[in-house]
Amino acid sequence: GEYRLDRDQILSFFEVDAVKTKFYQYLNEEDAADLEQKRIEYYNHVMAVDFHNERLVQLLLSDLPSMKARLAEAHRLRDTELIKQVRIDLANLRLDVSERKTSRNQRERQRCECAPALAQNIGALKSAHFFAQQRDSDEPNANSSRPIDTLIPRDEDPTRNQSNIEDESTAVVSNLLTGVKAGIRKRRARRIPDHEIARLLKGDEY
Repeated sequence: GEYRLDRDQILSFFEVDAVKTKFYQYLNEEDAADLEQKRIEYYNHVMAVDFHNERLVQLLLSDLPSMKARLAEAHRLRDTELIKQVRIDLANLRLDVSERKTSRNQRERQRCECAPALAQNIGALKSAHFFAQQRDSDEPNANSSRPIDTLIPRDEDPTRNQSNIEDESTAVVSNLLTGVKAGIRKRRARRIPDHEIARLLKGDEY
């Protein structure tokens, strides 16, 4: 996944930052499970989007030109049976593309919907790590790896989210979400946008 890391900051956190810094050492068991569940959900959306993009590339940039060439050859030969079969194949391809595009766009929306809560968790975690480093600097004998309370904000207990963590994590969350939005456009170079799909599927030449 390196092609995504400079664009999707949430992926970058889990695949680079969390590995290098071992942020999970600062989490208690409950918070670690909560963050891991959100990570899995996010990754599932990312992988689903990538899968649909790969299939759309195959359908539109490989299968479709091949079918058009077959149709042109069938017309040249005046082979009515082949013309009929290729047109059926093209209709099935158009249906497959439509379903893939719908599924991809739905997964992209779901990915964006789960990103804010995950970004807040990561922002709070990075802030807690920063405070732990400060604490270690002030108290050299402190145990820096002990779990930090009030790390993961929960709706049912808003008092867990301390104001100082909120303030310190605001910029982190903003950067994470900016990366997520950019990732929709840039994460994979071969993503075919909706308007380009519509252009490729224009039926006049069929």
